[in-house]
Amino acid sequence: MEDLIMAALSGKETGVRALLAAGADVNQADDNGWTALGSAAARGHEQIVERVLAAGAHVDRPDIRGRTALMRAVDDRRAGMVELLLTAGADVYQADATGWSALACRAVEEASTRSAAGSAEL
Repeated sequence: MEDLIMAALSGKETGVRALLAAGADVNQADDNGWTALGSAAARGHEQIVERVLAAGAHVDRPDIRGRTALMRAVDDRRAGMVELLLTAGADVYQADATGWSALACRAVEEASTRSAAGSAEL
């Protein structure tokens, strides 16, 4: 795995900073299409996400399944991360390989939660 991706995944902000300063490609992906941005977002490392975005990371770059950093943040219910990615211009309508967008996934999750809460009250 590429050093920058691994540092981002592990939450090593100092390592990310050093690798970017040394000229690491912020948009390089591994064999699964994961980038430093997607890796940091998946683990909730907001400071690293801010750093790689500032270094030019493509906010909507998908992995091989079409999943974006925003989709991972929505799936993991990371509100701060979702806000950060939306502020950076993430596309809520971009669909993954199965046709689902971050917005659609959140809507279904919300409906399921409300349905479950309604069922519990009966």
